[in-house]
Amino acid sequence: MPSSTFSFDVSSQFEFTEVPIYFTSEGNSPSYAYIDVLVNEVKLRLFIDTGHGYGTVSLPPSVLSELDVIYTGITKENRDFKGAKYDSRHYLIPKIRIGSLVLNQLPGYEFLSRYDDLGGLIGLAFLNQFNVLIDYPNRKFGLYRKDFYPGYLKSQGWTKVQLVPPLSLPVKLKNYEETFTFCLDTGVIAVDKERHSYGTIRSESEFGQLVQQKEIVEPDPTDTDILGKFSSNQLRTPCNYPLTLMDFMLVDYEYPKRDGFLGHNFFSKYSVFIDFTKDELHLRPHDN
Repeated sequence: MPSSTFSFDVSSQFEFTEVPIYFTSEGNSPSYAYIDVLVNEVKLRLFIDTGHGYGTVSLPPSVLSELDVIYTGITKENRDFKGAKYDSRHYLIPKIRIGSLVLNQLPGYEFLSRYDDLGGLIGLAFLNQFNVLIDYPNRKFGLYRKDFYPGYLKSQGWTKVQLVPPLSLPVKLKNYEETFTFCLDTGVIAVDKERHSYGTIRSESEFGQLVQQKEIVEPDPTDTDILGKFSSNQLRTPCNYPLTLMDFMLVDYEYPKRDGFLGHNFFSKYSVFIDFTKDELHLRPHDN
């Protein structure tokens, strides 16, 4: 029976594949990162969503109806970031190609949410079967065998930091002992009317309460869904690696119970290599 932890067979000959990252740009809508893949020889756009835990390649019913997938008769409950529940059908994709990587009988669940008009996505349950490069600055996406490490990680500018599974970055605020946890979620696209990009902070979290007590949050009267905004260059990892200046929105959400999200704004500033076996993150600032 399928579970939220997938496994699938990858050829022992596989070492890595790298493909371009593209970004949507439609009027004033947020710009999402995606890759092009072949599913049963049909070219599809898959959005990269490291915050979607249950899906490997998750496709909405409108797309699945045009593909020859095999439904197994199993459903699974999933949630969006607002906590809304959805029952998704489980299926098998006979064949998918991502660059030079070819997989057969890949399992997945339907993508059902209020945002299903975005199309399909490639989620964490797929990505954590590999080492993964997500490089917005250089427009590159890479999948690597788990024991394969590309030579560029030894080049100047890359720093290794420890993660909290699943794919969360522990951080500290300068002059405070507490450690806070931020999900690394490429699916979080928070922008204001001026198209400025933000991370998000859960208002009821320990970090959210702290920044409100410090009175560094500026109210945003133009948007009732945003409790406030603030900027900080005081965030550091426990190994004392300083993060670049980050802008945040303070918002009210219930699920998941993390302090906040580092989304599009974070990935736009760093080349990111994820080692899921060791729960390590390799970072390279965009200005290097």
